Amino acid sequence: MSRGKRILVPEAQENLDKFKEEVSNDIGIGIVNSYQDNNPKPLNEVIATSGQVGGEMVKRMVAEYEKKLI
Repeated sequence: MSRGKRILVPEAQENLDKFKEEVSNDIGIGIVNSYQDNNPKPLNEVIATSGQVGGEMVKRMVAEYEKKLI
């Protein structure tokens, strides 16, 4: 597993995948598997869009946590 992709709670994997798909659809990107042979996007575009999805996921998680603090 690559650095930064370690799941601390393996039982959360399915929900994290659903969250990732929801966020990517919300921002109009859609999930792209860069390992598919028929992937129409160049790898550098896949990396850029995955960064956008990850950033948005973190932003939403922080906002949710902040709501719980109030």
